[in-house]
Amino acid sequence: MPASLKFPHIRKKPSDKSSGKNALKVFALRSYNSFKAAFSLFSSLPMPKADWTKEGSPYILAFFPLVGGLFGLILFFLGTELAGSGANASFAGACLALSPVLFFGDIHLAGFLHSANSLAGQGDREERLRLLNEKRVSPLPVFALGCHLLLFFGSCCQIYGSSRALAVLCLAFALSRTISGIGILTGPLLRQGGWAESLKDVTPELPVRSILGILAVLLCALMLYADILTGLCTAAGMVLLYLNTRRLSLKYHGGLTKEATGFYICLSETAAAAIIAFCVVFMKYTSYT
Repeated sequence: MPASLKFPHIRKKPSDKSSGKNALKVFALRSYNSFKAAFSLFSSLPMPKADWTKEGSPYILAFFPLVGGLFGLILFFLGTELAGSGANASFAGACLALSPVLFFGDIHLAGFLHSANSLAGQGDREERLRLLNEKRVSPLPVFALGCHLLLFFGSCCQIYGSSRALAVLCLAFALSRTISGIGILTGPLLRQGGWAESLKDVTPELPVRSILGILAVLLCALMLYADILTGLCTAAGMVLLYLNTRRLSLKYHGGLTKEATGFYICLSETAAAAIIAFCVVFMKYTSYT
């Protein structure tokens, strides 16, 4: 065939190098959008506008633990600074106890109230689902929320002077969201049209679930590295608490709900603080005797 013969209608296929660059660019853009969407949804931090479409931000759940991890760093810095400045235990505990509300807003507290309202109610599954979606709650969930905040406040008063105990508590904020993300992906979810179901629908389940599983193991290992006894008790307690929350959701609601996710996050973080505080007291007591 003559070398001068050309086929202008035939386009060259893109090289593997250019297609690889395009795929990497798309992945980076989706990851950045997912990062912005995760922090916009699960925190009170001001974030740039995110693309909430299925193609734009499919990895929101992968960045869910990062929200808790960032707050953990802030909490650790705040606790160590208060301890170094010689602040009163009550003042330091109040600052640490109110920090999650300021950072995360009321998204998890609302789930705690509605789930407590449903679990405290009577009747069949339909009645409990009605209570779950009720805008007004009975006095009992409000009392439970007060006990939740009071226990977290008292635990922070005990923890803030110990850097190791504070490190375990900070890691617990990331672990609770990692376990919650795994729970959303593994289900079963009760279809109510909430954000939990929407996130599961847009998330590539296998890679994100693998990332969250590896992250859960890594966080547990870091807890053990910070303090073996405290880390082991805290991680085990958080896992057992999730299993119990899942059992109650399946029994009374027929599936996991977005309210159950908020309920577990609030309850697990308070339980983690209480377990850590107990371990601190136990180790001080055994060192004296």
